[in-house]
Amino acid sequence: MADEVSDFTEDLLDALTAEEAPVMDMPAEFYKAGEGAQLEPLLAYTNMKSVEGIRAKYMKHEQDTGSAQVQVAVLTARIAYMTKHMEQNRKDYASLRGLTAMVTRRRKLLEFLLRDDATEFYRLTSELGIRTRELLKPKLTGARGRRAEGVAL
Repeated sequence: MADEVSDFTEDLLDALTAEEAPVMDMPAEFYKAGEGAQLEPLLAYTNMKSVEGIRAKYMKHEQDTGSAQVQVAVLTARIAYMTKHMEQNRKDYASLRGLTAMVTRRRKLLEFLLRDDATEFYRLTSELGIRTRELLKPKLTGARGRRAEGVAL
C-alpha cells in the first residue's frame, strides 16, 4: 500500500514538473457534423443579423443610425427577441427589467414621432405591427385626469 502511494506521488510530481506545450501551439481540433445534419445558428447571432437588417431598411441616409425611426425599429426587434427569451425563462427578472425599459423607451420615441411627424408614425407602426391604441388616447392632466380614471379626490 505504501509503495502504491509513493508511486502515485512520484507520478504526480513528474506530471506537475513536466513542461507542457502552450495552448496556442496545440493544433486545433475540428469536428464534422453527420451527413445531412443542419446546425442552427445561435439566437444571439440571428438577433444581431435581424437588427442589422432592420437598421439598414429604416435608415434615412448612409450614416443614419440614431433617427427615431431607426431606434423604434431596432427596439422592436430587440423586444421581440427578449419576449421569446422571457417565455422560456420566466424567472429571469433582470432581463424582464431590461425588457420593460426597452418598451418604455420605444413608447417615448413613438410619442415623439407622433408629435413630430404623424404620417411617419402611422407608416412605421403599421409596418412593424405595433399597437397604438394607448398612444392615441387623449391625455388629461390634473383633476380632470383623475376624475376620468375614476379616482376619488
